[in-house]
Order: sequence, then structure tokens, then C-alpha cells
Amino acid sequence: MAQDRAAANHMVQLTGQMGVPVTEINGSYIVGFDQPALKAAVARLHSSGVKLGAQVADAAKMLNQPGALLGKVQAGSLAEKAGLREGDVITALNGQTVNSPADLALALKKLTAQSPLPKFTVKRDGQTV
Repeated sequence: MAQDRAAANHMVQLTGQMGVPVTEINGSYIVGFDQPALKAAVARLHSSGVKLGAQVADAAKMLNQPGALLGKVQAGSLAEKAGLREGDVITALNGQTVNSPADLALALKKLTAQSPLPKFTVKRDGQTV
């Protein structure tokens, strides 16, 4: 319950709006009724690909730039092992452009547990890393 409240408060801080519905699916928080993000989250649940291990939001809606905005990164996850941080915006994965959380889900679906650590391109503090 406290975690849900903290997530809701975080979304209010990001959006500046109160009363916005927030859906949590397997650690990803989706603001409002963002159908593409909801479909991507459900697709991730059913995919055989690798799990990122971080909350993901649509950077276009949150920051007015393309990409997948990272929220909380889970300890021991792929995201943590790859050096990703909360606030990073993923713009490419293994050279494949990521314009949205749905793009990220599709790119992750191509990976397997035997895949080498993927190469992420991210925007961090205004710099491409």
C-alpha cells in the first residue's frame, strides 16, 4: 500500500496532475489510459523476451521527447547490470531505435537469457550515453 502511494505521488510530481489513474503492471507504471503503453505492458507479460527490471513510461508524453523513460530500477535486474538509472531515457537498444515503451518491449522480446548484455543508448542529464 505504501509503495502504491509512493508511486502515485511520483506520478503526480511528474505530471503535475492529481486524480490521474495509474496502472501498475509487473513493475511498470502507466499514467492515465495510455492504450499503447497498456498494450505494451500486457505484451511484456506474455513475451518470452528478457525482462528489463525497471518501471517504464512514455518519454514523449512525460518529457516531450521520444524514448522510454525509466523509473525505479530493480536491484539485480538487467537494467541495473547495464548501468541504467532512474530518469534515463532509452533511445536505442542494440542499435534499434526506441521511440516508445512499445518499441522497447519489441526490442527486449528479441533477446534471450543467453544473449550478451545488450547495448543501450540513453539520454541522461541532457547527454547521450
